Amino acid sequence: LLNQVPLLVILRFGPESGAAFFIAWQAAVVIETAATYYTHSLSAGWARAPERAAELIRSTRRRLLTIFLPMLAVGALLAGTGLSIFGPDYAAAADVLRVLLLGLAFRLIVIHELGVRTAAGHGMAYARLHLASTLLVLAAVVLVPASADGAAGVGAALLPVALGYAAVQLAVAAYVVVA
Repeated sequence: LLNQVPLLVILRFGPESGAAFFIAWQAAVVIETAATYYTHSLSAGWARAPERAAELIRSTRRRLLTIFLPMLAVGALLAGTGLSIFGPDYAAAADVLRVLLLGLAFRLIVIHELGVRTAAGHGMAYARLHLASTLLVLAAVVLVPASADGAAGVGAALLPVALGYAAVQLAVAAYVVVA
């Protein structure tokens, strides 16, 4: 998921749009990676005290959301400023970053579930969930029509890609909550 999406965007939308997307995507990747590593503590706690698994799952989810949701909100507020460091073409992708961060808010639920599956030793269940999420995001990127001309602007051309990502994360998070 983390490597294939920006490559596919660059192939479909060209290097200029792809570069702006790549920078926005990397901001989301950094937060996702930190959240994923955060859930590793669940495995350690579960291994030490398997009888406390349910309690550890709840407390890890609560802390994960308490730490990372405000971080996503701050990132959304500062998206334009942060991307402007790279130049005006990158700053035009601020709304793309905001939507990616919204999708990442839903992805936190998926990341937590992936952590639970890891801690429980359910490797195949982990792989199925992660692979399904990845394939759905890649399908969304492929199905977004690429603008034939750059007149729409970098942000407008890539916003449907970010919306596809957010929609997939919402759907997968809903599946995780219901299942």
